[in-house]
Order: sequence, then structure tokens, then C-alpha cells
Amino acid sequence: MLLGLTDVEGEGVIISLKDNETVTAESISVTDDISYYLVHDLDLRSLVNDLENSGAEAISINGERIVSTTSITCEGTIININGKKVGSPFTIKAIGPAIKMYGALTRPGGYVEGLNSTGINTTVKQSSKIQIGKYSGVISAKVMEYLE
Repeated sequence: MLLGLTDVEGEGVIISLKDNETVTAESISVTDDISYYLVHDLDLRSLVNDLENSGAEAISINGERIVSTTSITCEGTIININGKKVGSPFTIKAIGPAIKMYGALTRPGGYVEGLNSTGINTTVKQSSKIQIGKYSGVISAKVMEYLE
């Protein structure tokens, strides 16, 4: 399970993120940066870190399992996760202590509150049954050597 090589099921949280659709180039001033109203790779990495720090045992974003070798990078308007292109809307699923993860994500002044303040539609829900599929990529033997 720690390597992400098995399907897992359990309680946890589901986070939905969607770019701010009410903002257009015409509705903001010329000094504003429209990219401020979009979900970025940094946002996803920050939420993954918050989840891991609050006890998540398994995480996926748009069906891509997050493992120790996962990279989340930005390539223009698309985000790459494990080398696969994903775009908004994003669904992050995390299995672990639901109450603890929910509290960490929805705390006053937290990352989710900051996203919502820019109009990025972010919701966090607890669930008693979440399913996360196994990692479909290849973990190199070099990485496995360091785990021993």
C-alpha cells in the first residue's frame, strides 16, 4: 500500500477544485494576472502536502495515484501528474482519518480558504467509502533500493 501498488478503500476526504469561471480578461483590471484565478500545480502540491501531514495513507488526483516518485508539474494550461496530462476540474481523493484531514483542510486561514477567496471553486467532503486505484506506472529498481 505504501508503494501505491495495490487498490485501496476506506474512509477519507474528497476535494473538488475548479478554475474561477466568472473571471474573464474583460472583468479584471489590466494590472491583474488572470492566472491568479486558475488552479496551478503548486495548489495541487500544497493540498497533497496538507493531506500527507494530516495522516493520508493514499491519495489520487483525477485518478492518478500519488506515490513517492510522483511529480506534479505545470506545462502551460495543463498539469502533468506522473507524466499524464490532467486539467480542471480536479478531484483529489485521500484515504485516512477523515475528521483529521477535513479539519486540516478547512481550518480558518488554510489553503482551501485562500483558494476560495480567489473564486476557485473548492469543496471538501468527508466520505466513509473512498476507492483509490493502484499506481499504473513503473517504479524503478533504483528507487526501491533506497526503500530497503
